[in-house]
Amino acid sequence: MRTFSLPRRLLTSVSDSVIDLFPVFNAQPAVASARHVMLYKSEHNVCERHEWTIGQAPRAKHLECTLVLRIATSANVSGPWEPDPSAMGSFFNEGSISRPCAEGAAAVRLPSDEWLVLFDGYRTDCPLLASPPCGLIGGRSVSEFELQALPPQGSGCSYLPRHKGLGAISSTDLHIWHDVSSTIQIPDDYKHGTVVMLLGVELEALCSSTTLMANTSMCLAVPNVMKIHPDS
Repeated sequence: MRTFSLPRRLLTSVSDSVIDLFPVFNAQPAVASARHVMLYKSEHNVCERHEWTIGQAPRAKHLECTLVLRIATSANVSGPWEPDPSAMGSFFNEGSISRPCAEGAAAVRLPSDEWLVLFDGYRTDCPLLASPPCGLIGGRSVSEFELQALPPQGSGCSYLPRHKGLGAISSTDLHIWHDVSSTIQIPDDYKHGTVVMLLGVELEALCSSTTLMANTSMCLAVPNVMKIHPDS
């Protein structure tokens, strides 16, 4: 850790701004010939309209805001890393795996071998437009996505995030993602973070130590679902 190479670009084929890279090495994604996965936020802010339509992937080249989590894959850590255009989530197809205004992804593999990604839903002014029936997305209540339905306008439906804070998506193959924001319990206004997996005895020791808890804001446990509790 004393001698370093010159910096170089990892994602050379992405035209819009990229932030919040989170690598998952030796993840063995569903993409053929790929071995590693990189979560990132596509952050294109120059757009004609500040809204998104469910099912239509936001694209910078169409003068649309992106502000979504996406995935790149590679056979080697050093690259080349290429976006996975076929990855999809609960809201969009063609490479967008989260709802809009999501950043700060942090991934962890659960004991069930399912991948869980926490993300920071940092804004509440990110309207999602959809076709009726209002109140449902893919047959699920919008409350499961931590969204709220706005009064219908014309023949369409629109939704906004219920609050700022962390949401979650999950996947069994790092390719098809499902929003599971309603399954996590996180203090209000919590922002970017890193997930650390602990054994039960380690967690108990951490949360029972007044010395450690004086400098630790949260205790984390992973039973069937992820729960993050305040230190109180």
